[in-house]
Amino acid sequence: MHTGDDVALRVERLTVLFADLVESSQMLADDEIAGVRRIARLFADVTGAATDVGSGRLLERRGDGLIFLFRHAIDAANAASAIHRTAASFDAVNGSAFVFRIGLHCANVLDHDGVRFGLGLSICSRIASLALPGQSLVSTECRDELAGFAHLTLVDKGRCYIKGASDPIRVFELARRQGGMAAGSLPKSQVQTSVTLAVFPLSHLSLAPANESQNGAAVGDVYADLALQAFSRCTGIELISRLSSAAAARAVRSGAQLTTVISADYVLSGTWQQPAGDEYRFAVELMSTVDGRVVWHDSARATAVELLAPESQYFLRIVSEATHRIAGRELETSRTAPLPTVPTHSLVLSSISLMHRLGRDDFDSVLSLIERVAERAPRHAVPHAWRARWHTFRVVQGWAHHDQRDHEQAKRESEMALALDDELSLVHAVAGSVAMSVKRDLPAALRHYERALSINPSDSLAWALKAAAHALDDDGAAALAAADRALTLSPHDPMRFLHESLAASACLTMHDFAGARNRAEASIRSNRAHYSSLRVAAIACELLGDHGAAARYIDELRREQPQYTVGAFLRASPKPAASDNRKLFADALLAAGLPA
Repeated sequence: MHTGDDVALRVERLTVLFADLVESSQMLADDEIAGVRRIARLFADVTGAATDVGSGRLLERRGDGLIFLFRHAIDAANAASAIHRTAASFDAVNGSAFVFRIGLHCANVLDHDGVRFGLGLSICSRIASLALPGQSLVSTECRDELAGFAHLTLVDKGRCYIKGASDPIRVFELARRQGGMAAGSLPKSQVQTSVTLAVFPLSHLSLAPANESQNGAAVGDVYADLALQAFSRCTGIELISRLSSAAAARAVRSGAQLTTVISADYVLSGTWQQPAGDEYRFAVELMSTVDGRVVWHDSARATAVELLAPESQYFLRIVSEATHRIAGRELETSRTAPLPTVPTHSLVLSSISLMHRLGRDDFDSVLSLIERVAERAPRHAVPHAWRARWHTFRVVQGWAHHDQRDHEQAKRESEMALALDDELSLVHAVAGSVAMSVKRDLPAALRHYERALSINPSDSLAWALKAAAHALDDDGAAALAAADRALTLSPHDPMRFLHESLAASACLTMHDFAGARNRAEASIRSNRAHYSSLRVAAIACELLGDHGAAARYIDELRREQPQYTVGAFLRASPKPAASDNRKLFADALLAAGLPA
């Protein structure tokens, strides 16, 4: 609650949905009264469909548009689908072509005496104005909230200008996925740079007497063990021990307050049932212990064989979606709370998320967050590793004012991270990146990647960067195998666009130009700001004979990097410019329109 000048304002973070009816005036031309009545019935049906899906309510009708507010972005996304379905159904019944264009945006909404207002409402309506009929577009803020939901597809539409804003904003098309439901000798710092997670054994939902359900506890315990194994592969998450979590779960079920029996940032808990045969039904939820809010939940079926598989797709999905929700919440915390009060682990996760959005403003803001982590944890390797990664990425994206200065900074930060803790896979993954991109030393890079993977065989960043090294070494088969491993380990990772791009480079090295184009375009759909993907797509299209598509990708690349040339492409490689592949790719870029 904010007060001042005798005005009390309540501020609430909500998802705004603006649904705009397309070309309604044409529907009124023949019979205005009948048309108004049809539209009124349509709006009543649409309102019912939108508010039935979850936490939403209708705020107001504004002209031919409806504004809804939702507590959760996923409810707004489901409501958008419900609106489009309802309009199509209404069209079939009444014979009128009703279509909506929809915008979604997460923002702070102000409340004064029950009246809601704020800049977020206007931004949302302007996002909707960019949509095509039947399309839903979402802002970057909303995209971050939705990234972990496997049944949704979010396609980067690039930067767009909206009325009243001097700078363009990133928008994403929202669609539902077809087929249904991706240290040396120095002492280490004691500052917490990772999120802590406790996994409770699942409770058994059964009508059987206690003495007839003895295997209930066993199944719940096994689930917790398997989940812990799966989460142990994640960087940035520390796990509370199995026995400590089980003891805390028993205490909570006996009435104890959660925060008095366990020190964890998040708790994964839930229930299981066995409806029939060997199939189990699991309902799990992820709760923040800070405020008791459930930040993610899931309900799914799986057999014992599926759970116990060495690479269980069930647990891979659970881990991917849960970690994405954690990252989204920590990012929100870092942006809305005063910086001195933000937990260090929130700053680390926020830095990672913002760095890999590759929006220039987001990227530039990362360094101040990492600096704050370094101030709090001067003897911890993690902030030094991410600072090295930031300086390296800055040069790769063409955003550095002085490449040499960033190169030197990246080397210093990487060396400091190695001195502080050479038993972290992240430290070696970043050291390999510096060796590859800054020092032009491929053998050293590969040694670091192998070391990272010996520490943590499931480090998706190390696998992805290893793929890049193999591609630069013209070893396409090894590059593709490493890139596919990274993709398998990160079905919903914020860096997935990078993994797709590296897989495309691997295909290019193997002269699988169609595969390279498909993979590069998948990366571009997720993040158009990753310029390497545009370059690979242009090369692949040119070598496939599609000069028009190649030229379009070069045009887009040059809009973002006007100084980029074929010569810069050749200088960036640790391989000799005269190597067969480098010459082939350089000639393709030249033919597609990139200046020499």
